[in-house]
Amino acid sequence: MSFKDVTLNNLQRQFGYTNISDLLMKKAEVWDKHYGDISETFNNEILNVDTCIPDALDYFWGRLYKITRNFTDNLGNLLTLTDDEFREIIKIRQFGSRWNGAIASMNEFLNNLYKDRGKAYMIDKQDMTVEIFVFEFPLSDTELFLFRNKDILPRPAGVGIDIFETGKGKWFGFYDYTTTIQNPTTIGFGTYSDENVGQFAQYNSNI
Repeated sequence: MSFKDVTLNNLQRQFGYTNISDLLMKKAEVWDKHYGDISETFNNEILNVDTCIPDALDYFWGRLYKITRNFTDNLGNLLTLTDDEFREIIKIRQFGSRWNGAIASMNEFLNNLYKDRGKAYMIDKQDMTVEIFVFEFPLSDTELFLFRNKDILPRPAGVGIDIFETGKGKWFGFYDYTTTIQNPTTIGFGTYSDENVGQFAQYNSNI
């Protein structure tokens, strides 16, 4: 439905085609010319989190998921997310609200969310204690703070999280899917399905 159609319907009910109607019709023509279909505009500027305007991020999506782009860090400094950073956090919250707890769906979401930055996935320790989130690229300081302190990443109730970045630091890996190694031993890890992923090397090897 166009702005013109909506205006005509309102004119019939309220203004009876007076002088005000001429003014409103001209205004509707301008809106149709520059903004197009109402439903398409509303979808792009409000309902689509990828394309919505900044105000929609703050006053629609932010309020919907009870999150703001402004945070205070552990030192009392105010952090303000950019539009792109805020979209990322909103998408994570949006997915978390419908996540069924399956690792496969989580990893599909993470791979899609970070497809332009690298691989990201979750490993389940299978003991209801910790979910391990692995990022094969460096996270920003803001992302690390939010993930570690603001309970952004989805998790079952009562289950903690660990975060590992393979892009920062040479020595890192998992011995198997239930054991993490944080000392200079190997690079790489085994996934929850016992697949070896990443590059393995001995201590002090040239890689």
